[in-house]
Amino acid sequence: MQDDPGPHQVVGMAEIEIPVDAKGNDADRQHRHRGEHGEPKKIGKNGIHLPDIVPYRLRVIDKRQFNGPTCTMDDDIFQGLGAISTATITMQLLKRGIRNVSMAGIRPLNDPVQRILGPAYTLRYVPLREDLSTPEVLGGADYPPRLAIEQAPEGSVLVIDGRGRDDIAVLGDQLTERLKIRGVAGVVSDGAIRDCAQSVAVGLALYAAGPAAPASVAGHAAVDLETPIACGGVAVIPRDIIAGDGDGVVVIPQALAAEVARDGLEQERYERFAKLKIQEGRPARGLYPPNEDTKAEYAKWVEDGEPEG
Repeated sequence: MQDDPGPHQVVGMAEIEIPVDAKGNDADRQHRHRGEHGEPKKIGKNGIHLPDIVPYRLRVIDKRQFNGPTCTMDDDIFQGLGAISTATITMQLLKRGIRNVSMAGIRPLNDPVQRILGPAYTLRYVPLREDLSTPEVLGGADYPPRLAIEQAPEGSVLVIDGRGRDDIAVLGDQLTERLKIRGVAGVVSDGAIRDCAQSVAVGLALYAAGPAAPASVAGHAAVDLETPIACGGVAVIPRDIIAGDGDGVVVIPQALAAEVARDGLEQERYERFAKLKIQEGRPARGLYPPNEDTKAEYAKWVEDGEPEG
């Protein structure tokens, strides 16, 4: 995996630069959207208005990954989703009638939490049946977990249907190391992770049901790759966008990614404004939801460059 972050990585508190289209269609809008110090903000071709500072560390995502067969996601969509919380994402999906998107029983294993964002690459387990897990099957070149480790694209999130079994592991430290070296963004599973301390030490973002000693062959049979699966009670379709933070993991239908990023950023901008007003002693009524006076005050706050106090 390359060490050079390139133009598609956000490191720490780095500023985001979002390209405008070749015709310069965004240029005449930039003067209306000012940053913290009055400088123009960049607006991507999807209409996504990004904050000047992204307060998260995102993994390297090679742009080729998103323009290839696995997923198509423009840089501004990716950066926009990376700048908002899973709580905001679930609210935006709820407004669009999509409710069951937050995986149950899955938590980040890394401390501190590593955010995760990328397209889903799926691996499916079913309950153990001995003829599906013979030595010949387990040692075969086409054994699904082996293929997943070697084929999950750089920047993708390996999502494993562990059938909600927190007593059986789906991954250990050796394969975690291999995924890290190959540039996979992380692993999400409603199963467990074995060699958990060593796996976490690898530095790959891991979200799972917790630690467990037994290997997958103790209770699972691997049957398929890149197929719709269930994980944490949520349907995951290959190429869905997976986002995880300290609140958990959510699934974003790829077709909704751009508008969720755009409107989620606006939601969080309003919430920053509302929090300032609450800190000043204003009651929540009239802020949530905003009344007409609040809307006008918010518009003026944005026009003034979003001052902090």
